[in-house]
Amino acid sequence: MRHETHFNFDGKWSYDMGVSKVNIGGGLFEDLIVSSKQIMEEKIEGRDRPYFYGVDKEPLSFPLPIYFDDNLSNEKIREILRWLNHDDYRPFYMIDDHNRRWYVMITDNATAIHNGIKSGYMELNLRTDSPTTLTPFTKSKLYRFENNVNGELINFENRGDFKCKPIVHILKRGKGDISIKNMSNNTGEFKITGLDDQEQVTVDCEYQEINSSANKFRYDSFSKKYLSFVRGVNRLKIVGDCDIWFETEFKVY
Repeated sequence: MRHETHFNFDGKWSYDMGVSKVNIGGGLFEDLIVSSKQIMEEKIEGRDRPYFYGVDKEPLSFPLPIYFDDNLSNEKIREILRWLNHDDYRPFYMIDDHNRRWYVMITDNATAIHNGIKSGYMELNLRTDSPTTLTPFTKSKLYRFENNVNGELINFENRGDFKCKPIVHILKRGKGDISIKNMSNNTGEFKITGLDDQEQVTVDCEYQEINSSANKFRYDSFSKKYLSFVRGVNRLKIVGDCDIWFETEFKVY
């Protein structure tokens, strides 16, 4: 990442804003690949090995030194900070690899470094909202099921390095129920009951949000078993008449 000179933040390119990313240090480039993590465990008296509860992964963080192509005037600094400095996460990726993306926010202090005549650069620090890198949202093919009382099997490939949770889009054909069971990880049955004919339901399994085109509250008719895809091929059993497609951000190193 550090060898690249231009980036896209929140839909705008750095070259259009009159800045570029620079490498401050000399020698070889260093790119952060894996975030730090804390081991969660408890030491019990009289037991040599602690009880292990899991790990707590930290979000990725990295510096962003940007050089001003013209000058480091107060007006230009204000323009750049209006673009980059927000109190929520915004999409960020580099010009040479559009398939590696982060959602970032400026943290710590922003410092302007110059030679006294307004020529120089600004040092920023970015923190992501995730311990992994993400791919752009990928939309799957549309799967259509008719007279599907006993269920049909489909394959969905998670092309990332970690498990992921999709956004599920369902267009119901005829009144009734829809269920999806991932035979590859046995996490339970994703099921919505009592859907109307032509009702479209969107379920965000990452954020556990459900929206219905019929403006109905569908949480009470949902099994609370959100889909999760393991790395590689997932065997999904679909029961019910509907059109289904998935949107997914794959998590990668």
